[in-house]
Amino acid sequence: MNTLPLQKARPGDVLATDLTTPEGVFALGKGATLSASVLARLDKMGVASVTIRSRSDDDSAAAMNTALAQLAARFAGCETDPILAEIRRVAEDHVRLRFE
Repeated sequence: MNTLPLQKARPGDVLATDLTTPEGVFALGKGATLSASVLARLDKMGVASVTIRSRSDDDSAAAMNTALAQLAARFAGCETDPILAEIRRVAEDHVRLRFE
């Protein structure tokens, strides 16, 4: 179970608990699958965070590997520039922290 800001929720995430608006009005029930349109409506309703079932570790690992591969492609050919190498290292650290 993970509580995260609404902006970090993704379509396909499943609620781990019932969700209410800041005014206490019931919005969605436990087990509801979030869609892009539902996320947009929740944002308009002022919902700041959601508690979702844990995402699959495989999905997270695949997403992290994809992000790192895209980063490597962007920095291809820049290995000899020490400044760009440091920027790449910092960016890779940021990607890894994002998926912890």
